[in-house]
Amino acid sequence: MTTVDEPLLAPLPAATSVGGARPALRLRELALVAAGGIALAIVLTWPVAAHLGTHVAGDLGDPIRTAWQVAWEGHTLTLSSGALFDTNAFWPLPSSLAFSDSLLGYAPAGLVGNQGVTAAVARYDLLFLFSYALAFVGPYLLARELGAGRVAAVVAGVAFAYAPFRATMNGHLHVLSSGGIPLSLFLLLRGYRRRVAWLVLASATTAPTGAAAG
Repeated sequence: MTTVDEPLLAPLPAATSVGGARPALRLRELALVAAGGIALAIVLTWPVAAHLGTHVAGDLGDPIRTAWQVAWEGHTLTLSSGALFDTNAFWPLPSSLAFSDSLLGYAPAGLVGNQGVTAAVARYDLLFLFSYALAFVGPYLLARELGAGRVAAVVAGVAFAYAPFRATMNGHLHVLSSGGIPLSLFLLLRGYRRRVAWLVLASATTAPTGAAAG
């Protein structure tokens, strides 16, 4: 009989895998956690979600630069010009993208949506919400893998994502994007325990979503 302290996605005993009921329950938990992380991010950062593209999440300092950076990276990736770091800022100095945090981990987001100021701001606002959602989901999964129950894992996710100091960092997306770190640790631990190579590889590619986004 399964206890609430069983690690998330733990190997299923043969006697309990009939009909696929147990895997469905686990997938349901993952879906609920993801939905809960998104809902918490929307509610606890309100009214960001109500003004996508018209209001900048955080302040008018670094977020404006970050919105431009992600848009620039998407623009250059689309052109395939090879001039990713040679931006249109600080011209004619070369490699000006490296003058600050490049946020290359979020470069693929720049490929989504239209060009222009409204699209850049909306994209930034969505990444802002995503960073908070991921900062909840990552610690939740890691806590469950370490044997915590669902309630304890929720507490871990909320404590990590909404620690008071993070409220002072709302203008710094690279700081808020730390949720990829516990998610990477979850994948690494999961892959090691189950001897699944692709999970270990995924852990190495997930960390840039957080720590290396800057």
